[in-house]
Formats: sequence, C-alpha cells, structure tokens
Amino acid sequence: MLDAAIFNDDTPLTNYRETVWRVVESQEEAATLSVVDDINEQSILEALLDDVKPVYRPGTESMHYLLKTAFRYPPLKWGSRFGTRLMPSYYYASELPVTALRECAYYRFLFLQDMQQPYLEPIRSEYCVFSALVASEYCLDLEQGHFASIHDHVSDPSTYQDSQLVGRWAYERGDIELIRFRSARHRNGANLAISEPRAIRSRKPKVQERWLCLTKPQVVSFSSRGAEVSYVFSLSDYCDENGSLMRAG
Repeated sequence: MLDAAIFNDDTPLTNYRETVWRVVESQEEAATLSVVDDINEQSILEALLDDVKPVYRPGTESMHYLLKTAFRYPPLKWGSRFGTRLMPSYYYASELPVTALRECAYYRFLFLQDMQQPYLEPIRSEYCVFSALVASEYCLDLEQGHFASIHDHVSDPSTYQDSQLVGRWAYERGDIELIRFRSARHRNGANLAISEPRAIRSRKPKVQERWLCLTKPQVVSFSSRGAEVSYVFSLSDYCDENGSLMRAG
C-alpha cells in the first residue's frame, strides 16, 4: 500500500498547532485508596506500584502524568493504529471532545463483547477528559489532498494493516513528530498519533473534566459532571453490514 510516489523523503510535512483532547478512565487512585487506611498510605502504595511499571520516555520528565503516561506503555497485542508492538508508543488524541468520546465508546463495546460470560447489567464508570496544546513543524497530515487515495485505508475500522505500514515508514524517516488522520469511528472527526513528547507543548492539561459513563450492550452514554452535556453512542454505529462489531487488528 505504501506508494513510493506518495511516501518518500520529499513527502510534504506541515505546521500544526491545535488544542487536542484525550479520554482516560479514572480508576487507579480509587483502586489503591480502597485497600489502604488513609491518604499517606495511598501515596506509599502508589510509589511502590510506580517503581515496577515501565519507565517513562525521555522528554516527558516535566510533563503531568496524564500527558506522559501514554508514552510509557507498549502497544497492546495487535499494536495500535500506526504502531506495531516493536515500535515506541504513540499518544493518541482527537481534535474534538466528541470524537475522543466516540472512540472511547467503541472500546467500551469491545470490552463487553470480549467478556467470557455475558454481562447484561449496566456498567458505571468515570472518565477524565482533558486537553493539551500540540504544536509541531513536522506533521504528516494524511487529511491533505496529497493523500486522498489512502484516506479510507489508513482509517479502516476493521484493520491496522495499511496504517501500520505508514506508521513504520514515518518512524523510520525520523523527522515526523505527529500524524493527523481521519477518525475510524467519527467520520467527521480528526485524530492525532503523536510520536514525540516535545510536540505536546502543555506541561499539564489545559482543561480537565470528569465524565460519567454508562455502558450497556447496545448503548454507551457519557455525561459531563461540570456541564449540561451528554452523548449517546449506539452499537450499530460500529458494526458492519452483518451486525458484527468491526475489530481492528
């Protein structure tokens, strides 16, 4: 899929500067607090747990943990949209909060369907939705017309095959700090795959919000604790023509 006429040393890079959004589950602090007697003991436990986790990437030293954690862990079994298991991790984010939440909803449906025993009761969870300023002169913007022939390939909701080839090429080229691409779950939304911590200019989140999530077999809904905003996503939005959840890998 990698066309030498498109991907080569002369492939154009662009300037990028936007505030982008990411969603993470708020569970670690609550989990450790539940097994200790007070805040001091929790701090000790958190420090002990931190010592056995993978080390942070160079360049993340002064970053808030919400911004640097994505660079800490290797990709999962099938890698990620642009990263194989043999590559450093990407920091994925969305240009709109609704895009980030729509992506998150997909993984909630995936979580339910991967349970060995069907779980039919609603699952309540809490998420942190936060933003950060991203800026770089070395953005591979796959939404530009130069890459029109591959838009659907790199954002295919059912496979990472072509997008990982692009990610590998970008990694080997060496100067690309982030990739901008169309969301596979929100066709009107754009996502980023950030490979270099220096592209994240914020040292801490610009905005940090608490959202509640209710996961059901057919519907995932999010509601903001701080604003009168809510979103509802249906399982059918993520399924193929046969009604099966499209799984990338």
